[in-house]
Amino acid sequence: TVNIIGTAPDGTTASTSVTLTVTGLSSNLIENGGFETGDFTGWQTGGGFAPTLSSAEVHSGKYSALLGHTKKPEVNGASFIYQTISIPSSASKATLQFYYWPATNDSVQYAYQEALIQDTSGNTLATVLKVANNSRGWKEVVFDMTSYAGQSVRVYFAVHGNGYASDFVYMYVDDISVTVQ
Repeated sequence: TVNIIGTAPDGTTASTSVTLTVTGLSSNLIENGGFETGDFTGWQTGGGFAPTLSSAEVHSGKYSALLGHTKKPEVNGASFIYQTISIPSSASKATLQFYYWPATNDSVQYAYQEALIQDTSGNTLATVLKVANNSRGWKEVVFDMTSYAGQSVRVYFAVHGNGYASDFVYMYVDDISVTVQ
């Protein structure tokens, strides 16, 4: 509580109290979530078509990660990135936030864009996003990860396709963060 006292030139005074609440600092557990290093520092990459950095579609900064490729045929299998993070057991709140820009002419049965929370062996703990979206615009996703406090998990992004010659599936991802308090 802060007490504020003001004194006028004629000597009259007035006072008030203000209560401030200080919370713990918020910190981001994701390294290079905006890909502004110009490479995939902090990320593991892989799949049938390796992810690339792109400046064609960015949410902010100079770069985003492109999963899949923008031409036909669609990727056969996966194109993915992931990062393993440890969420402190002391975290009272953990929040994943990211932006994605999807494009496909296929259906979720055969091709899709996804974001997962995985254990360190790659087993799915939660599906954050699984769509076959062709909106071609930036979309924000926010996901509560507080239940993973005290654990090491992977934050995984991918596109999947079946390699069909007349189809395409890809997405850009950018500004990925996991903040903890």
